[in-house]
Amino acid sequence: MRPIEREFTLSDAKDRVIKEIDNLGLTWRKEVYGKNILTIVVTLIHPHNKNQTGGVGKGDYDNAFVGALFEALEHYIEDFSAPLATVRPAKTLMRAGILASDDVLDMVNTQPDSHLATRRFASSAGDFYYPLALCDPNYSRKPLADDNFDYRYLARYGSNSGIAIGATRNEALLHGINECIERDAFSLFLIHSLYSRSPCKIYEIDKQSLPEEAARNWQKSEEEIQERIRVLDITQGMKCRTYLALAEKSKLIKYPIGCGTSLHPHHALQRALSELVQINAVFNHRQEIQRENEVLHQRLLRYKKLERCFCMRTADIFNTNEVLLCRLPVSDKTHRSPAEDLVEIEQDLTEKGFVIGKSILYETSQVCLTHALIPNFERFYIITSGNIVLPLLRGRRSLEKKHI
Repeated sequence: MRPIEREFTLSDAKDRVIKEIDNLGLTWRKEVYGKNILTIVVTLIHPHNKNQTGGVGKGDYDNAFVGALFEALEHYIEDFSAPLATVRPAKTLMRAGILASDDVLDMVNTQPDSHLATRRFASSAGDFYYPLALCDPNYSRKPLADDNFDYRYLARYGSNSGIAIGATRNEALLHGINECIERDAFSLFLIHSLYSRSPCKIYEIDKQSLPEEAARNWQKSEEEIQERIRVLDITQGMKCRTYLALAEKSKLIKYPIGCGTSLHPHHALQRALSELVQINAVFNHRQEIQRENEVLHQRLLRYKKLERCFCMRTADIFNTNEVLLCRLPVSDKTHRSPAEDLVEIEQDLTEKGFVIGKSILYETSQVCLTHALIPNFERFYIITSGNIVLPLLRGRRSLEKKHI
């Protein structure tokens, strides 16, 4: 059976990704955490130069293993391939046309005489270039030879959001676009519910109203992390639904969370729950991540609003905002192909005034790695990685509308 948002069966997808890993001469090892809902960490290693990257998958064994293989390969290609970039004058990246409302570019315009690496994106409104440092959070540490831009401030807003791998181009683009929508929704949720000083309405999924299978998956997730889970609908006006799963209590400084976005509500919910289980497992089994989070938390203590957003404490969310119960929407689109989903999502975004930029980073007969970028989307979710950032224009405007 073909999984939702996939073009191949799980078995076929596994064969394709393993063949690509073999073609690149890589070896792999895996670690398995969990009992019923598994978290699998795959590490890819090059036997000669010792380059290595990791990927994490979640779900039952097959789904978790295949997901981890694909993610590890995605990270390997990103980290050890020459960047697809063109060094251009900073003054050519002005806020105009497609990028008119993308105010993160104001930081580029403060250095008009410099040059910086850019990535080219194709879109229905024409091609455009975008700073590579905003597409790759690690780029500024090792810039190209002709790049003389000072990335001290711009790099804080760097993110690999929208970069996704799949067995086909449509699979990869669908997952990348969904990730862009998810992180925009999460950003706006953070701004409204934790960054803003005034309460907002938040919408909690009524667990009692769920169909049997969805309720069972939720229960299994709670059993796996041994904690009550609450799920919020944080959709921000898009056709794709976005859900945020939260552990009600945690001993960790940074609470584990999970997000999921899809045209298919049940699939989005399942992704949010399984991601929460995954993050919880990684946090608890990787002591170095806990230590890093403690260091980042200390840096943010001076900025109370930012500290709340970083920690994602459930009490901060539920005790200061108005909670309304809602139901999971019913969908009859589960048997559609990724291509059909892409058409509907792109039409929805276009009607709302957004443009989707697309860049093909790597493609063979087995896999495809793409980058989807939606200019003007909010980047404030980056605060949860510990970077000191502030809401951009989209986030600030959404707050203004909230207060009208």
